[in-house]
Amino acid sequence: MKKYFLTSFFLISVLFVFAQKQTNTWYFGNRVGLDFNQSPPIPLNNGMANSQEGSAAMSDNNGKLLFYTNGLIVQNRKHLAMVNGIGLLGDLSSTNNTVIVPMPGNDSMYYLFAIGSARIEETKFSYNIIDMKADGGFGAVIVKNVIVEDTVLEKLAAIRHCNNRDVWIVIQKWNTDEYHSYLLTSSGLN
Repeated sequence: MKKYFLTSFFLISVLFVFAQKQTNTWYFGNRVGLDFNQSPPIPLNNGMANSQEGSAAMSDNNGKLLFYTNGLIVQNRKHLAMVNGIGLLGDLSSTNNTVIVPMPGNDSMYYLFAIGSARIEETKFSYNIIDMKADGGFGAVIVKNVIVEDTVLEKLAAIRHCNNRDVWIVIQKWNTDEYHSYLLTSSGLN
């Protein structure tokens, strides 16, 4: 019971990691989304990434969509595959397959963490780095599929550090109660 509580806590806490409007646009499921820049939220039906379970999206500080992902492909705000954005190591059937975190101290770089599915023999935890200044401001994946750890559970969370600048990335090892935390700072991932 304790491990389910901790997992749920980490999953819910990801909503509080970012500035208020960076999570205002969601894309998920069968190419649909929600725009929380208005109240009530406006349904979106222009998405291009299809996802059975996990997905993530990132907006700028004003709530304008930057990009979104289903864990396998990154779509830019034009709903086209981002440069070098195909073939990420997430999975359509992973409950928490991806988390996007702004790089501490840099307003145009983002880490996209991905995790595979339990149905895969060795589920890997990896990261990608996106530079939003590339491709004329539509972004590009400039570092791709760097494996941090293998044999992990399909759970992934990001939690702001108490210094309000850095971010903890938390995963769970496969078939254990063991959690691993990685600190993301302006110097990179520890």
